[in-house]
Amino acid sequence: MATFYQARASGRLFNLLLKEDAGGWLISYDEPAAPFLVHWPALEEQYIRAQTPLEYEKYACDAASTLARKYRLDMISPLLADSTCITDKKARKAKAQKIAEKYAVSIRRVLRVYYRYLATRVLTAEKRRSPVDKPDFDWAIRTFYFSSKRLSLRAAYESMLLAKYSDPKGRLKDHYPSWRSFERYYYARGYNRDPARFIAREGKSAYERNRRPIWGTVKGWRTSVGSYQMDATQADIYLVSRSDRSTVIGRPYIYLAVDTASQIIAGVYIGFDAGLKSVISCLANAARDKKEFCAEYGIDIAEEQWPSKGIPYEIITDQGKEFIGEGMDSFCMRYGTELHVLPPFRPDQKGIVEKTFDLLQARYKPLLRGKGVIEADAQERWATDYRKQAVLTIDEFTAVVINCIINLNSGRLLASGKTASQTWMHMPNRLLQVDSKEVYHMGLAQMEAKVSRKGIGHNGFWYAPNPECQLRIGDKCRIAVDADHVDTIFIVVNDRFYPCCLTSSCQEFWGMDAVEAQVIKQQISIRRKRNEVSELNANIQLMDSITNIVNHAMEGHFPR
Repeated sequence: MATFYQARASGRLFNLLLKEDAGGWLISYDEPAAPFLVHWPALEEQYIRAQTPLEYEKYACDAASTLARKYRLDMISPLLADSTCITDKKARKAKAQKIAEKYAVSIRRVLRVYYRYLATRVLTAEKRRSPVDKPDFDWAIRTFYFSSKRLSLRAAYESMLLAKYSDPKGRLKDHYPSWRSFERYYYARGYNRDPARFIAREGKSAYERNRRPIWGTVKGWRTSVGSYQMDATQADIYLVSRSDRSTVIGRPYIYLAVDTASQIIAGVYIGFDAGLKSVISCLANAARDKKEFCAEYGIDIAEEQWPSKGIPYEIITDQGKEFIGEGMDSFCMRYGTELHVLPPFRPDQKGIVEKTFDLLQARYKPLLRGKGVIEADAQERWATDYRKQAVLTIDEFTAVVINCIINLNSGRLLASGKTASQTWMHMPNRLLQVDSKEVYHMGLAQMEAKVSRKGIGHNGFWYAPNPECQLRIGDKCRIAVDADHVDTIFIVVNDRFYPCCLTSSCQEFWGMDAVEAQVIKQQISIRRKRNEVSELNANIQLMDSITNIVNHAMEGHFPR
């Protein structure tokens, strides 16, 4: 075990080689030379204990790791084996002379290796060469390689030869640098790790997205719940119509609001609409009681499994068109929410919601494989048509996602050893409690409509006016519509919303959303055209039959 001392006066480091009754034999660690004796009183007065240098431990482990080190260790081994060589100068010199004669080297060389090994455990000193600047190489790399033309490194080298080492006729001069020296210089100077390389060749936006170093965590500076990260994605699954399971509707969108501090999924929206209404619906879901929400899909949960309820004090999102604009500004102004819009290509600042989408789809995709889930080979030739595998409706898929959210909130352990729900309940709360229906109404699209004898018409559907509004035929009114629920619209009077249901002539569209209703309307139109052709054929056949009867009658009554 090595023991090191530091001189109080000079600060130099010394290695204690041997202890005797009189004192200890020291050797300089910084400038290895012959050991010397320091008596114990002087050692305690003039020196202090010091920590063993890391380099000493490193070289002690790698003493004979190469042939050169093994050769030198064998050479000084007679000196190391005899401890008297530390204390007796004559014995040390005599042994060094025999070693020098055996290995055909000088005594000074033997002692220099011996002293250095005693002090530092170093057998071969590393030779450090200072890099030589080559202006032509630097110029060629920055001019030709760091370029949007994206030349290869070899092409940049050849461009340098043409510009710097060729005569006016394009012939190489007698002396020019080799390709290997140019390549070694490129890597030795660290040009391959220079951010300017990626920015020049790929553009700043690509560097910001894929190459920029990311430090720290996005939730480190959030100390209370109520800062929601929001984003949307299109689910990798095809769904069918609720009224006709043989009809594929398409892929739904999933909107999530995830709390930054606790990582709990606070709000969710699943539907075929992608716009401001979807964002507000997600926030309305975040504001409502989750036990009541889950019960609508036949799922019974305890309150502590999904405890989030309320409007956040901050929303972190990207520059998606549905997240910015007058609608979100009105929402933030009404509830005092701060909207933090991230600059382009900075998904790392809302990395929690980005990762939550991966975790969410990783929960249900393996279990729904073969049920409409889109695989990675969807764009390849001869790939399966995953639309033909679809079996779930939007309500059934929503129930699946809700179960996955409950698992992520109350079943998944975070790095702290707690679930997201447990973390939520033990942190300060800065949420605003509001009526979720009020938030939901804010996201509905509003427009003018007119009352007719059929009712209030919108998008090809007819609705019976709410009696409380006391509207008459010919009156104009303002309506609010929800693309997720065709069966109901709202008449808006003085910021109050009065529901209006479909009339009896449109009852077949009850319970559908706009996408499903449009598909059914197309099918009805096709059936109507087919029936019209059948009706026309029947009418023609009727006319032909009647004409034949009349002709027979005329022939019998007026014989020729």
